[in-house]
Amino acid sequence: MRKILQILICLPVLLMGPQVLSQIASGLPSDYYKAGLVHRDAGDWMAAVKSWVSAGQILQRQQKTDARIGISFIELITEKKTVKYYELACEMYLWGFSPGGVQKYNKDIENEVERIVPLLNKDMRKKWHSLLKKNDPQLLMEIKSFWINKDPTPTTATNERLLEHWQRIAHARKNFRNGKNTAYGTDDRGLIYVKYGEPERIARGSLGTKRADFKVWTDFLLDGKETIASDATRRARPGQRAAEQSFLIGEIARFNNYPEYEIWFYHSFDTDEPISYIFGNLEGIGRYGLRDGVEDFIPGRAFLRTSSYRTGVSPGAVLQSVYYSELMHLRPDFEDRYNELEQIWNSLGSGKSSLVINNLFRMKRQGFKTADKFNPATASVPSEKSNVDQTIPKVRMLVSPFRFLNKQGLPNIALVALSYPQIRMDTIVSSQGRFPDYSVTHTAITYDGNHNEIRRQSEALHSGDDNVYTFILPHKDIQNDFMIITEVFHFPTPSSADTGRFDISPEVIALGRANIPGLLPLSASKEFLELSDLLIGVKNPGETESQRLPFPLVPSSRILATDLLKIYFEIYHLYFDEAGAVHYTIDFEMAQLQGKKKKKEESISLSFNFDAYQTTSNEEFEIDISKLTSGSYELLVHVTDEISGQKKFRAGNFEIVE
Repeated sequence: MRKILQILICLPVLLMGPQVLSQIASGLPSDYYKAGLVHRDAGDWMAAVKSWVSAGQILQRQQKTDARIGISFIELITEKKTVKYYELACEMYLWGFSPGGVQKYNKDIENEVERIVPLLNKDMRKKWHSLLKKNDPQLLMEIKSFWINKDPTPTTATNERLLEHWQRIAHARKNFRNGKNTAYGTDDRGLIYVKYGEPERIARGSLGTKRADFKVWTDFLLDGKETIASDATRRARPGQRAAEQSFLIGEIARFNNYPEYEIWFYHSFDTDEPISYIFGNLEGIGRYGLRDGVEDFIPGRAFLRTSSYRTGVSPGAVLQSVYYSELMHLRPDFEDRYNELEQIWNSLGSGKSSLVINNLFRMKRQGFKTADKFNPATASVPSEKSNVDQTIPKVRMLVSPFRFLNKQGLPNIALVALSYPQIRMDTIVSSQGRFPDYSVTHTAITYDGNHNEIRRQSEALHSGDDNVYTFILPHKDIQNDFMIITEVFHFPTPSSADTGRFDISPEVIALGRANIPGLLPLSASKEFLELSDLLIGVKNPGETESQRLPFPLVPSSRILATDLLKIYFEIYHLYFDEAGAVHYTIDFEMAQLQGKKKKKEESISLSFNFDAYQTTSNEEFEIDISKLTSGSYELLVHVTDEISGQKKFRAGNFEIVE
């Protein structure tokens, strides 16, 4: 944790009471957690908060962690909506997932995993469950990394996405209580709410409550029977129709449980139609939960042959038509299904036997159930959706990692950050009717193998600059991960009443970030040939300060066909011959990619031989790409030391655009 945990609160020890003091004196982390539970369960939640804050401070000084404290603290703070503790809650949660607790607190870690896995894709869920089964400490890093990477404002102490997650859990526990079958102690509505938040629209109601609806379909049944009956038979029973219809409605009603439904609609997904989720009791009387579709509200026995013995057509077919007729205004596919069922009803008087008619209804039902279970629209939506990351426009970024050896021969990494702010100026037009100035800040954060922040560096650029900066950082450990954040700030124009004020806070109007996973540092051993990474881009216009771009090109992943392709890399540890010279060869291979294959007809091969008198060489090349077709390309650079015979290669990718 950063210093905020150390200085935010100093809890008077006397507040804990003699029993808790004796527990703390024992030095057992589990006692700290239980001390807070005693307060919480007694209804004194504020005492629990203070107890856990103090425990976090003590454990941090002892270089220990307790995931249970971090989880329970953020759970309590978000439930009580105690905003002043939000930053600390985020800090304590992440602190709790430092190494060392996966075996000691296995059950608590398992519960937390189950609360997060609904937000993961299939591969990540499988990976996390595998790590949990093996009690692998890497699981703690996975949890911590997940939330760090979800943080929409990583330069601040508050992780809005983490808070949103727990706020959703608190809301779900309070409002969705028709069961406790989810990891959140809620019914299935809680699961969907935690994943996607508040739906844009909700439809609720009960099905099959209107007797008039059943009269319509029993008229079909009676009309169908009369069509195939003789005139004499019809004249012999003119007064029996009403009684027979009442009987039919009663037979169908035996299977109608008046199921209550609740349908949630999400319009913000990138789909042709809104994504919807249907909730209700199975067959109208069973367990409440997420249903595949309307068919789940109809008892399966309503389609059995024995059920249709006295009605001619299965009661389930009538329930289908009634239910879809009541819901078809909500979804286009409900209306389509209603029309398909109506076509079968229209064939009643065509001379087809009731057996054939019932088989048609059963086949249609099976088709509907299969379509509901394997709905491609629902399967294509993401595992989770946040509202907090939609409030700030995104900044397009290109971050080029460049591993190299510095003048002292030590491994470094340069992170060249180039941002393209797509700023919505219409939202920040000044009172004078002109676009105000904005500033861009690039921040580089370095994480250790436990995903703890170990270094942070920020540089501010002003409007008019070219929004590029290069961070030069030590690179000693493959476990070091890096994050680059771009923030675009606007200072609101002060009103006349604000003249002379210097405390007007800047507003973040755009945000972007890029993650660079751990890369193997270059070797500092002079016995081995070494090669930096490739920088691929276009010519530096010469106006960028060398501190912000210390390389002779501007990195780019997309190159215009009319531009020269620029390549820069560095060679280290070349061997001298007896005359004190070095001799090396550089081979270039560039080929267009078609999927994973290379197109030989769109390729370039070049080879150069060099003699020099230094063991290190900085190489800069320009290649004419004007005759190549647009598309994605792979560039391979091979370097051979002719004295030692050692070889090294690097690869890079780029795209040629018209």
